[in-house]
Amino acid sequence: MTDGSSTNPSSGAAQRLGALADALQEATLPACVRDAGGRYVAVNPSFADLVGLESARLVGKTDNALQPADVAHRVAELDALVLDAHGHLDARETVLARDGRRAMRACRFPVYDEGEPWAVCVVMAPGDDLQQGREQRERLQASVGQVATSGITAPAEEVVAEREARAVADAEAFAAREALAVEREARLEAEIQSRSATEQLERQAGQLEALRDEAERAAAERDRVAERVDELAEQLHAVHDHTVSLDGELSAARDRAAEAEARLTEAVHRHDDLARELSAAQERAGLLDGELAAVRSGDADLQRQVAELGGRCEALQGELAAAAARRDELDAELVGLHDGRDTVEHRIAEVAARRDALEAELAEVRAGRKELKGRAKEAEAEVERLQAELERVAAQAAEAAPAGAVADSEALAELESLRAAHADALAQKDGFATELAAVHAAHDDLKRLLDETIGSREELTAELHGLR
Repeated sequence: MTDGSSTNPSSGAAQRLGALADALQEATLPACVRDAGGRYVAVNPSFADLVGLESARLVGKTDNALQPADVAHRVAELDALVLDAHGHLDARETVLARDGRRAMRACRFPVYDEGEPWAVCVVMAPGDDLQQGREQRERLQASVGQVATSGITAPAEEVVAEREARAVADAEAFAAREALAVEREARLEAEIQSRSATEQLERQAGQLEALRDEAERAAAERDRVAERVDELAEQLHAVHDHTVSLDGELSAARDRAAEAEARLTEAVHRHDDLARELSAAQERAGLLDGELAAVRSGDADLQRQVAELGGRCEALQGELAAAAARRDELDAELVGLHDGRDTVEHRIAEVAARRDALEAELAEVRAGRKELKGRAKEAEAEVERLQAELERVAAQAAEAAPAGAVADSEALAELESLRAAHADALAQKDGFATELAAVHAAHDDLKRLLDETIGSREELTAELHGLR
């Protein structure tokens, strides 16, 4: 759409146009004014909308810059014809409108200034509506005082040439427009595809880079978390071990404290008993002193009782001091027992481990002894078999004595081999017997060592119970 406020001509053109300028703006059909040089002087909004350009861009331009060459040439010829003939002209004309070439009815008349034609006013009507264009032209002419001007016509040969040129120009323009449209469409599609592919690659590259950065950050965070987890696991393990050791120490300390409290309670009770006895003795001594003072006599019995009571008091004080010393000794012994308890428990654990090892070794010795007994039985069976074989061969040799020297030599050789096998079997039997005796001795030693270990463990256990 065009801006209607910019369709007015300049101040100089408006003075030359006079009343035509206002009538031009009021016209309903597209209308314009071109000077003798073909430059647009004024256009109305309908004309600007027809060609698809703003009036400010039209004023001062020629059709050479706005229309194809054939159209511009035809317009210039008709404008010149109107100026030369001093009459109006209503003729068909091709105009390059905003939607392509369009056949219009162009109604022209000359515009005068001081009696001389200087411009041409053109009204553009639809191609088949001559009457409407003529009426609009006549109204514009009346606005400037032109009435009943003579009409002119374009030569017939020019009309034919115009039609042919218009047809050729239309075909060329259509082909050029189609080629330009195809080329522009292809270029736009290629540019769009290139931009789309480039933008897509850039977006994918950015996304890939972002994903890589995120993966690197995730890997680094995973490594940091793994290191922190390992560190926390080590700390937790250390805390667990320390907690277990502290629990053991706390349990042992509680046991030692309970034992110490028990002994201390016993010592306190003993001290209280001695203190009560001492108090009673002192009271008794006071009573005796009172009685002694009361009677003030030198009775030997009373003096002896007083001496006995004094000695009893001294003995009780000494016993009280001994009880206090015994209590201190028991405290020290309690501390030593706590220290020695761990050593004894360690020795018991070593003895238990030694016992397990000896029991395993004893089991192996017993298994070896069973195997040796089996092998000894097999050897005895082999000896018996060889003896029977030897006796059989001797009997055969005795029966075959008259057969000849060759048979004798073979029998003797077989007899000797059997005797050698018998001797080997006896030696193997003796070796098995010796090895079995050694195994029995080792078994007895291990059993004795195991008994000693069990006894030592029982002694240590008893000692530990005694210490507890």
